[in-house]
Amino acid sequence: MLKNKALQVLTITIILCAIYALWLAPLKPVQIANLKVIDTFFYLSSRFYPLPKTGQDIVLIVVDDSSLREANIRWPWPRSVIADIINKISANGPAAICVDFVFAGKSMDPKEDSVLIDSLKRSGNVYAAAFFGSDGKYVIPDETIAIGLKDFGFVNKPRDIDNTIRRMRPYLLSQSGNIIDHSLSLKVAGSMMNSLPGNIGVSVPLSKDGTAYIKFFGSLDKFNSIPAWKVLRGAADLSVLKNKLVFFGVISESFHDIYHTPLGIMPGMLIDLNETLTYINKSLFR
Repeated sequence: MLKNKALQVLTITIILCAIYALWLAPLKPVQIANLKVIDTFFYLSSRFYPLPKTGQDIVLIVVDDSSLREANIRWPWPRSVIADIINKISANGPAAICVDFVFAGKSMDPKEDSVLIDSLKRSGNVYAAAFFGSDGKYVIPDETIAIGLKDFGFVNKPRDIDNTIRRMRPYLLSQSGNIIDHSLSLKVAGSMMNSLPGNIGVSVPLSKDGTAYIKFFGSLDKFNSIPAWKVLRGAADLSVLKNKLVFFGVISESFHDIYHTPLGIMPGMLIDLNETLTYINKSLFR
């Protein structure tokens, strides 16, 4: 009697699992519901768990609304202004500087590029962004600028069915299966871990589509940040940058570089930061 009931329960369970897998799971509402469960996990984790030591060793230099007002310089800022900020950051001995700008093409004034190149060469530890356009073209820093960089990497992130960014792509493969390049975050993490990006990427548990979940540690309020205008005017104590990983980029919503994440609306640079911290802290969501 008990064996018969157990067999019935097992049969019903198998049937229900098959129904879910074959008919319910592919439905958009079900997929979104599953993703919202993951969002809840990341949200609660960021609220109740303190920032790990690796996160406390990160400082942001942010181009926010106050910086746009106080600097009183028409955007996009000339590359000499970016160079000035990099010089001031570098003078305080950071471990690495991740600049969330794509220095594609040349400036109208060649002197602007020369000043930036000199700044990059003096620093010697600056990483910059690149990206894959909608046409598949890889947009990278101008060659003369790229030579002065420590390295550059792509910042593209896949979006889920609800247009939310939850996942990262450590590297992108060509149609022949060769690695085109590693992400900016993976390269920066590698520099902090004294490891090659490829070695870190191999240890990441990837889905069939080559992506993995970003562990979202927190939004802007969770990290130490300094407005860029204070750096320009010498109004900030930059001694805190010693041996720190510095992220420098735009967070103002007026530039539309903002995206939906499990923690709400977030600037692209903050997403890159959380991805980098995911690698460094080895917080891989399985």
